[in-house]
Amino acid sequence: MDNVEEILQALFIGIAVASVLFQTYRYSKAIELFSECLVFLKKHSTKLKKEKLNELYALVYRRLFSLYCFVGDYKNAIQSGEKAFLLYHQIGDNERAAALLDKIGDVYQLTGKQVNAKEIYEKACALYYDEIVKVSEIQFVKQREHFERMLSVATKIGDKEIVGGLLHKLGDLSLSLFEYPQTKDYFQRELAIWKETGNRKNEGRTLISLGNVYRNMEEYKQAKQHYEEAMVILEEASEIIDLGVTYRNLAGLHTSLDIPTKGLSILDWLEKLEFQLLLQGERCEDRSLFQWTRQDLQHKFKKYPPLAKSQSKRKKDKRTIGR
Repeated sequence: MDNVEEILQALFIGIAVASVLFQTYRYSKAIELFSECLVFLKKHSTKLKKEKLNELYALVYRRLFSLYCFVGDYKNAIQSGEKAFLLYHQIGDNERAAALLDKIGDVYQLTGKQVNAKEIYEKACALYYDEIVKVSEIQFVKQREHFERMLSVATKIGDKEIVGGLLHKLGDLSLSLFEYPQTKDYFQRELAIWKETGNRKNEGRTLISLGNVYRNMEEYKQAKQHYEEAMVILEEASEIIDLGVTYRNLAGLHTSLDIPTKGLSILDWLEKLEFQLLLQGERCEDRSLFQWTRQDLQHKFKKYPPLAKSQSKRKKDKRTIGR
């Protein structure tokens, strides 16, 4: 059998028959036939291109992995799975390689080898991340698929910091797709994690994100509530930058609702925050956030006399201080 097409046809017939044997509960026969497929591939390996050969080997080993798992032969399952993983990784199919590692990790966990499972899960997460990097930034749906897979693996590892970070990224991606109910779900799950772990800084930041979602949905009462909760937490945590972002977002919300007095109050607070940044020696771009925000608010609220009066008073005070 020298023709490549004949070799491939014979191999696929063997794989198809083995699959039927598996589906009809004849597991031993299926394992035997898949093993024969491996012998067949080795015999005709010189007639096939290396990449195609590795792809076929990976397919057969992956099927054997599933079969061994099903019959409870976990030792052979891990061996077959690891061979399939190496082949997929070698041909650059990291998506299948990561999915396989995830399942191998499950086998290790099932057999009580938690350390091995954790190591395998971390490798799977790394591969999923590599795939995310390759995806164009505008392909939000594809990115989200990879992050979902990473989230599944990270949950098995039990690292809540990683899980919370992934939920936040998934929330941002869903927000970019204008899928607000899904976005809320991700951020609410993230918020629960930070509350559980006592991470007040991230809890405040997640409340800001939830406020942004409600603002986009024009549910302004809910948005205001989340911003105000964030303000309390971030002020306690002395997170000046994030607190400034919250005030800016709340100011924008009050602009949408046309409440100038609130905007004026927030403007005053922004000046205080900017002064605190100056005292702390924070980098210039951080201070520019508040300077830009103040200028933006001054423009938005300039039609209201109380603001103009307040600005005039502040300028006079500064001249007095300078004498």
